[in-house]
Amino acid sequence: MKALNASMKAGRALGVELIILLFCVGILQEVGKTKGPTFDSIGPDVIPQTLAILVILLLSVQIIFNVVELLSSRPEVKEAGLDKNKLKPFVFFIVVTGTFLLALRLWLAPLVILTPIFILVATLIFANNLKKKTIITGSAIGVAIGLVQYIIFTNFINVDLFVTF
Repeated sequence: MKALNASMKAGRALGVELIILLFCVGILQEVGKTKGPTFDSIGPDVIPQTLAILVILLLSVQIIFNVVELLSSRPEVKEAGLDKNKLKPFVFFIVVTGTFLLALRLWLAPLVILTPIFILVATLIFANNLKKKTIITGSAIGVAIGLVQYIIFTNFINVDLFVTF
């Protein structure tokens, strides 16, 4: 039974990883076609290309591990069922992501404030618990990413972010 669970998990992960890999390859191919402003010191392609290459490299390593795991396990036959309890966090995350994007689109709050809130909520959704340690960790990571994001946008990319209400 453990072999079946391991191979199903590796198979699902492999499928998701291949989809993300194709998406990143598409980004890498299309990003060079953008035209940036003349005052931009590094150009509009550097960050998307760097992130796409980094994700492709990390995914390649993960794909190799999952293929090895799939080939090394002997799965047993069992009917697959949908666990509705595992579907709820995914649907809730989609709703939270849509709300985050809508709030950005309507300029309800600055990106620097919305990002930590979004990361905290996403952490709580996928952690499946409301322990004090999870809340503190999610908050700390959210604030750190929000600040780093603000520093990168304003100091390195020279994009003035909307910071006031």
